Amino acid sequence: MSDGQVSTITIHLAIPSDWGFGNVIGGKHVTEANGRYAARLFLKDREGQRHITVREGDRIAFAGQSWCVTKVYEPVTDARGPVVTLTEI
Repeated sequence: MSDGQVSTITIHLAIPSDWGFGNVIGGKHVTEANGRYAARLFLKDREGQRHITVREGDRIAFAGQSWCVTKVYEPVTDARGPVVTLTEI
């Protein structure tokens, strides 16, 4: 961001985030075979549509910006619980 503020977004289960201009992101929980939590993200932006699996510390490109996966949440029974938090880098 140009104003010096850090931009953060938390993706919630079953609630796609519409960023305008055709940019959409959504996600769900994934538990890997080793028991580690991850998130499966659906991304739609000018690069097209794609599904990716991310873990804490991963970096992704979305909507023309770079993001770091700062938190992957433990799966919960809440139908709209948080899945992952991304911070702009």
